[in-house]
Amino acid sequence: MSALPLHDRQQLRAYSLTGRGVPQSQSVNLYRAAPTADVLAAIEYWSWWLAELSTDSTDPDIQASSLAFAQFHLSEAVSELERRKRLRAQPTAPPWPKGWRSALPDAQRVKDHLDLLAYYRLLGIVPERAGPHWIVPCDLPSHPGPDMHPSLRITGNGRGWYCFPCALGGDLLTLHCARTGLPFRDALAELAAEAGLIQHQERFHGDRD
Repeated sequence: MSALPLHDRQQLRAYSLTGRGVPQSQSVNLYRAAPTADVLAAIEYWSWWLAELSTDSTDPDIQASSLAFAQFHLSEAVSELERRKRLRAQPTAPPWPKGWRSALPDAQRVKDHLDLLAYYRLLGIVPERAGPHWIVPCDLPSHPGPDMHPSLRITGNGRGWYCFPCALGGDLLTLHCARTGLPFRDALAELAAEAGLIQHQERFHGDRD
């Protein structure tokens, strides 16, 4: 089951489910164009991530920014879902597609075995300590130009991240989706392979077409 079956990586960047987001003025239009299964998946994912963020206070700046980012996109996705429910409130409407809750335990297992600090070391990038958090150069496609002064912050416990110039943040999975343009389930499989949880033919470090 694919969370976001899109092939255009520029369009994929717009979906908050991958952690790459878009300016707030554009996000509602993008949710409106998304399949209902993707809207439901976004609601499930951001609800789950908000619950995790609320228990992590290792870096208040990153926590506050990530909470605001996630809360906004959750609100937009819920609003779009409610709009569709109103339009489809009739006996002949087809059933709503199921979400992908079954992937969340697998995602948690991956994050328990591989944190963001280890992720970047696998990429050949050594995070630098900066007060209560860590910093690395941001290489997201959404970043405004080369990151000469590392601006992607990682929480002290290595579980959350936020880039202020990109106005994006999240966890290990949203970062890997953002860097690679992969749908959530494909990114999860790659990270599970790196964590040694499954066999997978393609590792995520190294060159990618």
